[in-house]
Amino acid sequence: MAAAQNTSAGHDEPLEESAARQKVAADSLTPLERAVIELEKRRFRYQGSKEQAIEKQLGLSPVAYYQQLNSMLDNPRVVAAEPLLMNRLRRHRDALS
Repeated sequence: MAAAQNTSAGHDEPLEESAARQKVAADSLTPLERAVIELEKRRFRYQGSKEQAIEKQLGLSPVAYYQQLNSMLDNPRVVAAEPLLMNRLRRHRDALS
């Protein structure tokens, strides 16, 4: 019975460590990286509304925004902070090329 408890505890530990690492990684993001991530989490209903939000909220041109986003997709620190979103965006980028 004790072996089963150790096995169970062993499975919980990596999840807790993973969550802790993700929190530390999220704390290390720059304000611009956080803003880009928040913008990427949003859904935009109308054509051009995302580009307007990029310019209004971040003060970047759409080209500069997408250059920033592309560099974030290749940054392990950013991927560690938001793995699901970054991996989804990375798959989308890779499918286009």
